[in-house]
Amino acid sequence: MYQPPAFKETRKKVLLDAIAKHPLATLVCNTGEGLVANHLPMVADGDNTQLHSHLSRGNDLYQQCEEGTEVLAIFQGPTAYISADWYPGKKKSTAKKSPPIIMWWCMCAANCISSMKRAGNFTTSSLLPT
Repeated sequence: MYQPPAFKETRKKVLLDAIAKHPLATLVCNTGEGLVANHLPMVADGDNTQLHSHLSRGNDLYQQCEEGTEVLAIFQGPTAYISADWYPGKKKSTAKKSPPIIMWWCMCAANCISSMKRAGNFTTSSLLPT
């Protein structure tokens, strides 16, 4: 995920708070069948070192993603489109050398890369926000 340095968040507590507020993750695994992605609610354990989620044995991800396989959990929080028109003086110019009008999408997201581990009825992964 591209993160401009001015907006990159590296504080683990802030990332964990974002995950706690928006716990639905897209869990992606590269399997022998190709990429498999599922949407799963995930929660951090008490010492914030692992993510836990229930994954049904009938789920393709459970069947195709072998223990120890690297997985990516993508958490997405609130998002919003930011228009350049919202800023005074940023109206489109007809001059050939005027600076470009920049608009962007403001978002809150956390990516966690780890390995799949099966523990009874639950699937866990080490918590490594990237």
